[in-house]
Amino acid sequence: MSGSASHDEAAAGAAAGRPRDPRIEDAMLEAARALLVEQGFGGLSLSGVAARAGSNRPALYRRWHSKLALVVDALKFGYRRERALVAEQAVRADSPRARFAQALAALDPRVVNPHAYVLQGDVLAESERNPLLLAALQEHAVEPRCSDFAAELRVLQEEGSIRADVDVQLLATLCFGGFFGAILRHGSDGADDFAPRITPVLWAMLAVEGADRVIPASDCSG
Repeated sequence: MSGSASHDEAAAGAAAGRPRDPRIEDAMLEAARALLVEQGFGGLSLSGVAARAGSNRPALYRRWHSKLALVVDALKFGYRRERALVAEQAVRADSPRARFAQALAALDPRVVNPHAYVLQGDVLAESERNPLLLAALQEHAVEPRCSDFAAELRVLQEEGSIRADVDVQLLATLCFGGFFGAILRHGSDGADDFAPRITPVLWAMLAVEGADRVIPASDCSG
């Protein structure tokens, strides 16, 4: 029995030591995200993800032991890629109002992934049956995005550009929810122009007197 255990441990060690190709992992995560949009969490299968990625189930199971674990990593992967693309493409605005508009535009879940609303909506639909899935979405997709927005607002507060009594965490929640409200009321077009339309409204309420109010709204569309 001890010999068998030793053999199993050796095999496990060999498997654990096998180098992983990040291109394969990325392909699997991309496949998982695509199938979440097309089939939803309920219809997602590990074999389907492996096939979509051009791989196989053993290769996938070496990395993820369950569908939930795979989806959690797919959410994290999506957010990391999004932030990297935003950071690469963004030219930091040089005025308080434009920086506020830039941060608000980056709060949009679709800033990189046009299917983000579908993906997040499916998670909400599954939340009663699988609360861990909602917790993963909150931790790895929603909260980081809202925290980035709140952090920029704190900088603007410290600079004296927006009022010190503004609850930046509450404002982040309201603005994040606004994108979903816009798409539910008006479809994709409503979400597309939500940030530039809401920027002057919010800025008028938040800004300290004289803090960049003369910048045209068209300059602040992100």
